[in-house]
Amino acid sequence: MRGRRPGAILMVLRSIGTAGWLYWWLWRLDDQWEKFGPGCERQISTMPSEYFKRQCYIALDVDEEPAVDVVNKLGAEYFVVSSDYPHSDGAFPEAIEQFLSLSLSDEQRRQILWDNCARLYAIERPARPLSAEPRASAAQ
Repeated sequence: MRGRRPGAILMVLRSIGTAGWLYWWLWRLDDQWEKFGPGCERQISTMPSEYFKRQCYIALDVDEEPAVDVVNKLGAEYFVVSSDYPHSDGAFPEAIEQFLSLSLSDEQRRQILWDNCARLYAIERPARPLSAEPRASAAQ
């Protein structure tokens, strides 16, 4: 992928099954590139983590508490949610409830559940909110 295909997108959807390792891995790639990259036969024009941030998404499991720290460190814009359905260790049918119980802000939840997927698959924003607005009662 490197610099030759800047428009290519990589989705890591079934990695080790989690995203909690991502922050360490990106740090390690950058660390090793700083130490050994200049002597490598193939050169890259930016740090490895920057390629990830420019072109990658990763799925986090709905009950993956360690991923909350990674989302807070990297930003929610790189993550999508995985229910792991229909695997036996998947959270179906409580997947969304489990995801919503993670210690994420409403903005992070919206990005992970909707914005990132919409951007990834080029889905236009809906003309109106996806959730039903509370209706005023007749007595009001």
